[in-house]
Amino acid sequence: MSFRIKTLLLIIVSISIIFNTTNVNASATLQETKHTELHEVIFSQPSGFYKKDFTLTLSHPDNNVIIYYTLDGSEPDPNNLKGSTYRYKNNYEQPPNKPKDNFLYHRYKTYQYSQPILIKDRTNEPDRISQISTTTDKWPFYFPQPWGVYEVNKVINRINYFPNRVIRKFHKITTGEITPIGTKTFIPLITTKNYSNKGTSVRAIAVSQEGIKSPIVTHTFFIWDKNIFHSPIIALTAPEKNLFDYDEGIFVAGKDYDEWLITDPNWMITDIKAPANWRRKGKRIKATLEQIDSNQSYPNLNIEIKIHGNSSRVNTDKNFRIYLKKNQSLVGFTPNGEDLKGLRFNFIIDGRESTNSTGIVFISDTTAQRIVEGLSFGTQSSYGYRNIFLNGEYYGVRNIRDVKDTRYIRYFYHLPHKKKIQLLFNKFNNEISTTKRLPPILKGDFQEWKDLNQAFNQKENQNIDFAQKYIDINSFIDYYVAEIFLANKDWPDNNYAFWKYLGKYNQNSSTSDGRYRWLIYDLDATFKDINTNYLEKAIDIRTQQYLFTSIFRSLLNNLEFKEQFITRFSDLMNTTFVPERMVKIIENTKQEVEKDVPLHIKRWKSRNINDWKSDVSNMVNFARERPAIQYQQLQDFFKLSSIYQLKVDVNDPGFGSIKINTLHLGLKDNELTKPVAASHLPTLMEDVLAFPWQGKYFQDLPLKLEAIPKLGYQFSYWQGEGLSQEQIINSILELLPQSNIKLVAVFEKVN
Repeated sequence: MSFRIKTLLLIIVSISIIFNTTNVNASATLQETKHTELHEVIFSQPSGFYKKDFTLTLSHPDNNVIIYYTLDGSEPDPNNLKGSTYRYKNNYEQPPNKPKDNFLYHRYKTYQYSQPILIKDRTNEPDRISQISTTTDKWPFYFPQPWGVYEVNKVINRINYFPNRVIRKFHKITTGEITPIGTKTFIPLITTKNYSNKGTSVRAIAVSQEGIKSPIVTHTFFIWDKNIFHSPIIALTAPEKNLFDYDEGIFVAGKDYDEWLITDPNWMITDIKAPANWRRKGKRIKATLEQIDSNQSYPNLNIEIKIHGNSSRVNTDKNFRIYLKKNQSLVGFTPNGEDLKGLRFNFIIDGRESTNSTGIVFISDTTAQRIVEGLSFGTQSSYGYRNIFLNGEYYGVRNIRDVKDTRYIRYFYHLPHKKKIQLLFNKFNNEISTTKRLPPILKGDFQEWKDLNQAFNQKENQNIDFAQKYIDINSFIDYYVAEIFLANKDWPDNNYAFWKYLGKYNQNSSTSDGRYRWLIYDLDATFKDINTNYLEKAIDIRTQQYLFTSIFRSLLNNLEFKEQFITRFSDLMNTTFVPERMVKIIENTKQEVEKDVPLHIKRWKSRNINDWKSDVSNMVNFARERPAIQYQQLQDFFKLSSIYQLKVDVNDPGFGSIKINTLHLGLKDNELTKPVAASHLPTLMEDVLAFPWQGKYFQDLPLKLEAIPKLGYQFSYWQGEGLSQEQIINSILELLPQSNIKLVAVFEKVN
């Protein structure tokens, strides 16, 4: 055989070997890929409500896998078949005492599936999560307990020592043992098992012979009538250890608090500022979220939970934030079906300020946000109230809200780049261990804003033309009007937020022009100081709030801006802040949650239903009385002339409408347009914009009216006393009324 033929054969053989080897490797890779994509465990029943006990079957397409499951919220782990424990405390020493090793333990365990699981009514099983302390209390009084025992424990916790006469009275309704201490008598904390409606959270995985694990599947089942709860239900499932463990849990005081006690701290510090596990910012916990609805099925979401809030972290029932994966959305949360992709959400106790840091559901924050929706600034949507179950146990009511971040701004203002959004805000620093009042923490790059404040100090810059180059004047004015009228006592030295877009101008979004616009948030401290003059607070240029009051104070030196501010304030008090509208929103919000408030109170033992009703009544009183007080404060602050009443009407609402200053009367809600800087459309405006219409304005300030005919009609003339012949036939009027005035715009069909 020639050398050439031998060489050719060798090349052919080599190519064949390479080709076959490649196929073998490709086949092996494909096989490995198939193994890593192990199918989820299949549940025989979906999450939801069931009328009676049943058996749950778990299965898998591959008969060679082993299925593992848990019933306590922990993630299934083949290495935890014997069970593990985590430690926690229910009694924390108070400064200057040193911590004690008074630990309690909970067990969590994984089971290997071998037979169907009995899903039963767990009402008669003792509570587990609700009996874990989430404060630094010596004797937590808020644990759910039978009537009578709670009342005693609450008094014991706060007083501890009583005259014998009082002790004997309490002893009649308790089984606790009385222990004499000196000349006083001491009752130890009375603990009992509490029973409540519960669900069963089942988490399962499949493990192949090669050790490949499938994704975790979670389903929650309830064996009772869902009509016990009126708001929709969300079931959260997460490992208890990550939430309540002494060393790692983010819902407890835990190790961080005790280590602080050891350091001989200033024992005069309040628990709001004391270190604790719940201060661990940034730590996220993996969990599963399920929307439980017997009429509709929603996908289960694998989420992350992080504790939310500043001073509220010390409260018994924690606010928390949820983080969705990139392509996930809270389907079914919005009435218009928005996907809400890319957003984060806070699950909060609404209106903390009303409760003196106790866990009762209030409605001030949600109500205030709904009242000011549609004004020229960003508002936080309320996606309603939900009853939350954590690992099958009732955890109370939460309100679901937008998170104020760059994702929110990108979503609602249709901006292309999240990283090009500059969000600035202050958050009062009440987490540092000191009793001194500190300046606010500034979040974001404030250098340009500081320079702008300095520029506005120059008299030649105190005008609207200069301001409009850097800020959206309409947004600026609306924001200050809202905060002032609502009497937000936690502002402006706290909870002040604004933003601008740093990228290129996008013709699809007017907010990409690089000017500052405002966001309003955290309004739980509103509806309270009905008589306080917040105009004075808004121009206070003390060091700690200078950056949030200086420009407003400077612009008030300009007559054009001052008139525009007062006019807009008057327009909004004649529409947005009309008492009847505000009361209607208060009542609507109240009705959403009031039937579930007693259940929340029972869970957290914070206040009673009469307190809650009283708080709502105070809000209604604020809504009815604040406008008259605010008119007087405007009059006194700006030294304005008297108030006159303006009445306007049209000969037929079907023929045309009227614009007054910044208002457009005669429109329905679905005809209103959203201001450039607004994140949401206004609601419940039809009644306050309807004809015949009346409002109150200050004398000597310009009043502008314009008659707007509808299609097929034209303006004919004005009816009203004191108008000149020229004014009667002019569709646009500019007046300076000195007394009450009534005007009617007359329209006619076009020939």
